[in-house]
Amino acid sequence: MATATGTRLERDAMATLDWIGVALAVLLGIAYLPIALSEIPSTIGIAFLLAGLGYLGAVVLVLAGYRRQQVYAVGIGYNLLLIALYFLLQDPSISFGWLASLGGLVKTGQAIFAALLGVLLAQ
Repeated sequence: MATATGTRLERDAMATLDWIGVALAVLLGIAYLPIALSEIPSTIGIAFLLAGLGYLGAVVLVLAGYRRQQVYAVGIGYNLLLIALYFLLQDPSISFGWLASLGGLVKTGQAIFAALLGVLLAQ
């Protein structure tokens, strides 16, 4: 297991799937930030900002080797909750156009990410 030693992060225990998960989490975190900034005075803007920062915070925890399996487990629930809330609050019509939109790409990415986290958790 990777551990933080001083200011140097030990990442030797991370496999390829872990790194793919880190890359997806960074991309998902970054995807939320422009949406958040365009809506920031509102509650939804703050929620998007917190969602994006949640991804980036999880990346820091994984890279530090802090309870990686627990971070993966929380990440599954986090992504499934964000997907469910999106469909409950936005009620989008699923079409090819929606899938090509930022919302569709983010939700597809979150579903893939949740599945990847499930694989990582099962290892």
